[in-house]
Amino acid sequence: MHKFDYAGIFVATEDSEILKEIKKEFPEYKLLSYKAGEIKNTDGYIGDTIRKTKSADEAAIDYLTVLYALDQCDSLIGGLCGATIVAKYKKSYRYIHIYDLQKSY
Repeated sequence: MHKFDYAGIFVATEDSEILKEIKKEFPEYKLLSYKAGEIKNTDGYIGDTIRKTKSADEAAIDYLTVLYALDQCDSLIGGLCGATIVAKYKKSYRYIHIYDLQKSY
């Protein structure tokens, strides 16, 4: 973060607990997001909760909006998931690091 002198972070997560951790870990940065932290409780995987609470069209628009926002960024740091895989292959970023926590969400 300091190497490239970033002033802000685009946060792409539906999980409210992850959003809280990011806010706690990076209080000095501006956080931008699209519907970040909207899921507060799950009874399993985040994807299952999204499928139960949103129409396919709404989920698709949300996903494409996040991918568009990630395309506007010049670096990508994130967990291994569908959005980071697509973003990684869609654009050549200045810096990229994908964390594989060996979990499913």
